[in-house]
This record gives sequence, structure tokens and C-alpha cells, in this order.
Amino acid sequence: MRRLAVAAAAAALLSPAGAQPGASALAELTRRAEAILVARPLGSPAPGIVRFQVEEGIRGWEGPIDVRHHPGVADEFDATGAAAWLLYLGRRGAPAGAFAVQGGERGALRLEGIEGLALLEAARALAGAADLADERLLGILVEQLGSFSARVREDAAEELARLPRALRVEIPPSRLAEAVEREDGPTPARAAVLRLFAARSDVRDLPALLREVEGGPEELLPLLAHPFREIEGGPEALAGAIDGGRGPRRPSAARLLGEVGGEICAARLRAALADPGEETRLAAIEGLGRIPGNGEALLLVLAAGTETEQRLAARSILLGGTAEDRAVLRALAPSSPSVRAVLDVVTADPFFLHQPKNR
Repeated sequence: MRRLAVAAAAAALLSPAGAQPGASALAELTRRAEAILVARPLGSPAPGIVRFQVEEGIRGWEGPIDVRHHPGVADEFDATGAAAWLLYLGRRGAPAGAFAVQGGERGALRLEGIEGLALLEAARALAGAADLADERLLGILVEQLGSFSARVREDAAEELARLPRALRVEIPPSRLAEAVEREDGPTPARAAVLRLFAARSDVRDLPALLREVEGGPEELLPLLAHPFREIEGGPEALAGAIDGGRGPRRPSAARLLGEVGGEICAARLRAALADPGEETRLAAIEGLGRIPGNGEALLLVLAAGTETEQRLAARSILLGGTAEDRAVLRALAPSSPSVRAVLDVVTADPFFLHQPKNR
């Protein structure tokens, strides 16, 4: 990096007005910032003050700059000058003649190793984003889905989801499939790509979505509910994949069916009531409570299920059953301790039905 000048940064630890800690993608920060630069902390001449040496002005930097930092950001600076930082600066929230870090923690990013190099390249590529048409920004962000930096990949997916849908559907399905497959485990970047799938809900993405159901992190399966629900043929494809699913994943898959909803998913959940695995049966009972019109199947669980299944079935009927189903449930209360226990809890705590169940 070319050394341009030395800037003294008088850093009062005050939150810049309008800052959004950890909430801004790099493209958004680029549009918001008046100056983007790379600098190294040189030392702390006084408490709360960090002096920087500016090494590269990526955009909008002129002469010495006084910078004050968001609380929690200034504390991270290594004042020995060991690491360079990518700074997004603006005058909003700063004293006269000074700049403030924009965007909270994402307004000041440490540049270390391969990931740091990828962050720097992303900043350079996006330097003109404020003036770019969405079509050009689309191309840059799609390229960044393959970045070495997990932060860049996450930000790129988040920013792509904000673009107009007419542009989102232009992203080649293969690029999104590669983006999700390169993530190892339930990373924030993987979650961001799955939210991008949901934002565009394109039938061409079904193969990648089905691979996630079969082998992706179970913690992120709820993010697949929206695209499967919105894509034509999505519920059928999901139900078919779950029919041949592996045992350990069946409870999570059953919960996903309940989130997607509709008669096709309900039929698969009714069949899952006979699953040999108790956790899968419980997930199916809970899922049926999310889909109206399945009171009859749930009433059968009340007649033949275990005590745990009966309690969950009673709860599900109260959530998703018809008025007639609920009337039958109340009629059973005197002869069923499980039903009576659920009704007693609901009477004492009306919000009980809407509290998430431990899984």
C-alpha cells in the first residue's frame, strides 16, 4: 500500500449519530461514507485518543483527519501499529472538522491475512458504488460471493438480497449453489446466502435447496421455509425429499414441513405420526398445529399417543384446530389428565400457546 501521509486521530469515545453497529454491508457503508481509507494506529497519546498513519486513501480522503470512534471499536485498535485497518468515515456525528466511524463495528475492519486482503479488494471494487447503477453493482457483488473473506461473502449476499427482484433473478443459480456449498457449517455467510435464496424464490434454485435439506446444517433449515413455500412445486419437492430422508434429520425436516404449510406438507406430516422415532412424531404433531384443518389426525393422537404426545397434540389443536376440534378437546378434558393439564396451563397463562417449545 502506498503511504500518503500521517493523520492524528483525536478519538473521543462517543457513538456517532445514526450508527448501526454490525448492521451494514460493505456496499451500504461505501455509499454512506465520505471517506474510505487504510490506516495503522501509531499510539495513544491520551486516554480515548488513537493516532493513525494513513497508508491508502481509497476514496474521499484529503489531508489530516481527526477521527472519533464508536464505543467498542476504538478499544480494539492495536496502538503499536501492528495491524492496518479499513475505515469508513463520515462527518455525521463528528465535531467540526472531524470524521466519525460509520456503521459501528463494520466501519472499522482489521486487515489481516488472506481475509484482510479480500476485504481490501472488496473495498476497492466498491469504491464507486455510490455512483454505480444496480446492474453494475450486481456483477461486483456476485463476484464477491466467492471471496476468501467470510465477512465479504456475508455482506455480498445481504446486499444482493436488497437489490430489486428483477436483478436478483439474473444471478446464475450455479453461483448461488457454489456460494452455499463453500460454507462449512452454520456460518453467518451461509445463512446470508440462504436468505438470498428466500428473497428471490426462484424455481431454478430447488436443487440447491434440496441439497441443504439433505445435508446442510439443521440449525439453518428454518431459513428454507419461505423459498419452498413460494416456489412453484416447492412443497412437492420438499415432501419427496423428506420421504427418503436420513433418520437423524427427520425431526428437523418435519418441523420444516410445518413451517412451509399447505396440504402436501400436512399429508407428509400425518404419515410421520407413525414414524418409529418419538422426536419425529413430536415434530410432526407440532407441525400439524401450524397447518389448519388437521384436528382429526391430532384427535387420534389424543386417543392413542403417549402422554407427551397427547399434551403436544392438545396444544396443537388449540393453535391450529377448528372450533369443532377445540370443542371436542374440551369435552375430553374431564377424562384425560393430559388434555386437562394443557387446558389448565392455558387458562393460567394465555401466552403459553405462543411460546416456543424446547426441541
